[in-house]
Amino acid sequence: MYAQKLCSCKDRTDLHIDLSNNSLTILPKGSVAGRDIQLSCPFLSSTNPSVQWILPDGSKLNTPFSSLDGRLQVSASRLLLKRVQLSDGGLYYCVAKAGRDVDVLPLHLAVEESSVPYSGELSGPPVFGTIGDSITLTCRISGSPEPLASWILPDGNIARQGLAVSGGSVVHLNGSLSLLRPTLKDRGYYRCIAVNQHGRDTMSMELILKAQQISGLETTFPRGPQSASGRSTKIPKMYQLKVEVVLDESIYLFLVICC
Repeated sequence: MYAQKLCSCKDRTDLHIDLSNNSLTILPKGSVAGRDIQLSCPFLSSTNPSVQWILPDGSKLNTPFSSLDGRLQVSASRLLLKRVQLSDGGLYYCVAKAGRDVDVLPLHLAVEESSVPYSGELSGPPVFGTIGDSITLTCRISGSPEPLASWILPDGNIARQGLAVSGGSVVHLNGSLSLLRPTLKDRGYYRCIAVNQHGRDTMSMELILKAQQISGLETTFPRGPQSASGRSTKIPKMYQLKVEVVLDESIYLFLVICC
């Protein structure tokens, strides 16, 4: 949901819609049975304004309102959509009126089914990383007004600018997503979504993670005597074998002397 003040037609200055929380991208669990989402229209007014919502199809909902199936509910300055569907995506308008004062706020609701690319969708190149090492997924976005970026993660959660996500995911101002300490569960498809009031664009990419390689001891040990194979069982005198093992930042030296 992208919010930006569209117009303000006022004779007085006592009505104002607060735009401090102005971005949200919604991911339903399925194309029909999805998550509930609440669109807010925070206003500042010295009086009690009336609020009307205009839906993407042009229909208008006044406060209070509840659809016959209960899926759309309007109360105070909030519009609740239950079981969000793909068809719910689009531009919503919150119209607040107080006397002769009118303020209008557009909110773009972008609904995506999952982070996995659709059939025939052009996706970005795969990104390779190592478990435990930070990695950044790049999403170059541009538009006017400047779009806001969010990411759908493989587990279905959403990462947005300015909001902390469990696991250490960070969305930067340029739209890129950084995973600070990725684990095996972080592998999979990620979808970048750019939204402004004119529309949206998305791109999906796959993150492939590999385990960290732990270098073992590259020490060659002599094979034991094998007289049955015809090899000599004689051990040279003064044969010395030294092995160095590094554990917990301490060095342990083992010296074996065979004679």
